[in-house]
Amino acid sequence: MLAGDPAARSRDTALLYLYASAEPKWEGVDVLIDGRARGALPGTVSVHGGRHRVTLTKDGADLLDGYVTLRAGQSYRVDDLVRIAAGPSGALTARPVVVQSPPLSASLGPGVAGAELEGTWRRNEGPARGLTGALRIGGGGAPTRLVDEVPTSAARGVGWVGAGLAYQWDLRRVRLRGGWGASGVLIPPSWLGGRPPGSIDPAEVPSEAGWVLFATGPELSVGAVMSEAWALTVTTRPHAALLDPDGDARAGLVPWWTTGIGVELSW
Repeated sequence: MLAGDPAARSRDTALLYLYASAEPKWEGVDVLIDGRARGALPGTVSVHGGRHRVTLTKDGADLLDGYVTLRAGQSYRVDDLVRIAAGPSGALTARPVVVQSPPLSASLGPGVAGAELEGTWRRNEGPARGLTGALRIGGGGAPTRLVDEVPTSAARGVGWVGAGLAYQWDLRRVRLRGGWGASGVLIPPSWLGGRPPGSIDPAEVPSEAGWVLFATGPELSVGAVMSEAWALTVTTRPHAALLDPDGDARAGLVPWWTTGIGVELSW
């Protein structure tokens, strides 16, 4: 028997209203909350409001294992739990970013300040659950560049598109995503004193000539899950491109490092 005011308890707890479902597989399923057995289906389970790990097992096999945010004073059907605990199937993220590439400092100075929009699609069932694909588009500008090795306030634009493949894990209020991606980058020419005649070698006028590059490498995102609908994320992509910025006929790996903080809206 629980002590205290029943009305106060109801305000502090959520009810898992785990009765009839359209799918027979949920009949006779055991319910574990944060690893502790709390009953079986069909039935009703009372849980303190907050974010919890919900596991549904049957005949020794986990049918569901994920995290949900339960609001005190609300009731949830098993169908709701399955949908929420499976995790988001898609998300749209907007983030400001900073891009740095020291070997291209003549063209971009200390870096590029910009923004990007990213859409992600996540597989929520089967052996590949958590596999996430991403497409993104972004752009920005480098406020300074090196003209004859002198820092000069002369902005130039940069644009990019990219894609990635990763795995995503939700651990209570932490969202982790790690994988591999690639970006196509356009740094258009930006002439300060008129375009020189004839063909232009970017290494001869690096502060003004343009670049087209393909960068690839690992991608990592760490997020704070605020609710099932949105999260705050920090993303870093230490990519590299094969370029010859010095014009010495010896191409090498040039870093193209992107870091950003964004808001992720999930569904």
